[in-house]
Amino acid sequence: MSIFALALALPLVVARPRPQEGWTALPLPALCTPKLAPVHPIERLQRGYHILFDTFSSECTPRPAEAALGAAELGYLLADESAREDGALRLLGTAPPLLARGTKADLERARATLADLDALGKALEIELRAWWLPQSDPLPVWPDDAAARARIGTAEPLGAAVVRSGGSVDLGRRTERTCVVSFDVEVASDANVAEPRIGRVASGRTLHARVARVDGGRSVLCEGLLDLSLELPALQFDPESSDLGVFEQPRVGAVQVAFAGQLASGGWLAVSIRGHGQHDGVLLVAARTASDPGGTLRWRGFDVAALAQPLLDWPMPEASLDALFEESEPEHLREALPAAEFASVAASALGAAKRGKLGSFDSSGSLGPVWGEGLLLLPASETAAVAEVESLVQASESERTRSHALLVRQGALEVHLPVCDGSFVRVLAVDERTALFDYDVEIAEDAWIPTPRVRRVLSGLVLDGHVQGGALALRGWRVASEPDVRVDKTRANLGALTLQQNARTVLAARVGAGSTRELLPPDPAHPALSLTLSPAR
Repeated sequence: MSIFALALALPLVVARPRPQEGWTALPLPALCTPKLAPVHPIERLQRGYHILFDTFSSECTPRPAEAALGAAELGYLLADESAREDGALRLLGTAPPLLARGTKADLERARATLADLDALGKALEIELRAWWLPQSDPLPVWPDDAAARARIGTAEPLGAAVVRSGGSVDLGRRTERTCVVSFDVEVASDANVAEPRIGRVASGRTLHARVARVDGGRSVLCEGLLDLSLELPALQFDPESSDLGVFEQPRVGAVQVAFAGQLASGGWLAVSIRGHGQHDGVLLVAARTASDPGGTLRWRGFDVAALAQPLLDWPMPEASLDALFEESEPEHLREALPAAEFASVAASALGAAKRGKLGSFDSSGSLGPVWGEGLLLLPASETAAVAEVESLVQASESERTRSHALLVRQGALEVHLPVCDGSFVRVLAVDERTALFDYDVEIAEDAWIPTPRVRRVLSGLVLDGHVQGGALALRGWRVASEPDVRVDKTRANLGALTLQQNARTVLAARVGAGSTRELLPPDPAHPALSLTLSPAR
């Protein structure tokens, strides 16, 4: 054959279509499968309250996002990877099943990538178990395995769950009952009515935890809110008014501990409470996860879920609060580091231009980063970008996971808990109740009625704060309440009410690591309040 004839025939050979397989359903990897977190009514708990008013019946604490990759992002990843290899993979749909069509090589490559991603998704799972051991002696914040297992014995766990990194779970049992806590008043000409206001009283033993993998899955960061609440005998209050019925004044004794700590996979954390009667005991938390998958994977995954949530400053519980008072929302003390921030650094290292929100090609055909909630994926072959992101994640986690042991002591009351840089801290030990403390008057033509005002009253100790830069910044208060003074209708005119008396001390302090500080001196109602923060571990 002549050179001219060969030149004419060559494009025909190159352009000859490669045989396509039929449409095939590809399984989505585990990290693209959404996890359904249980919905627990934890409204008001971040505010420290357990007597709930129907005004706030729809309020719930928002859930943090778990580490995940969306199906749309996965589709772009597979399509770009195929194009990089000069393939012609076609994808249809972004929900299970993922329908694909291409050559045999295209489909084999897609299946290999999906297998790698599935292994990564399974490594993101964290097994979490917790035990509440009532009236148990305190344990070190990081107990060894033998001591923890010996203390548990045959006790039933508070709860257990498998959570994807970055996700949250609620363990334990919480009960609610309803009661008449006040009356809403309507007045019109020649008529009036008092409508009962129904409130709820919450009690129980619950742990509300968020867990995330750190150090490539060798450790787990656990942030938790332990809530112990016991309903006490309620009081009945008769306002001695023919227009109003009898109120119930519920009472709850509560202890809350917000803590955070890093534990090795398979290790333990302990929160110990002593000197508070029926709330004495030890919370033991165990977490286990898998290390990042190794071997010759096509994609390197970075679990950054521990860094993807902002540090929030929870609203401080008020010692005395009108039930209808509108309260502020949690404030951001530190912004999150989402996966997109790490992807930006990776893209710079790759020198790759991004198309939209996803990685794509530059002129050299290099594939850029792909990311989802708390998760970043990089081609394993891009060693420079992988090393750059690995260094950045390690530096960020080393700051975020620096842990301390904290001891709060007030007389016989002792609370031992772990705390982490960049996590919220709370120690709350209060009695909560309601009281009718005042009346407003609604008046219309030929009709009037007193409108009761009910107040939430807390007495005890509240400490809120966060660790930053190796020191614990705290704010709080301590309140001692005297018995209420009842004022009869003959003296108050509109109806009987109660007058409250309390002595309140407010504090704000900063305690450095490795030091002990007396936060409040003793007073007639309380012993001294001190705090000890251990050096970072």
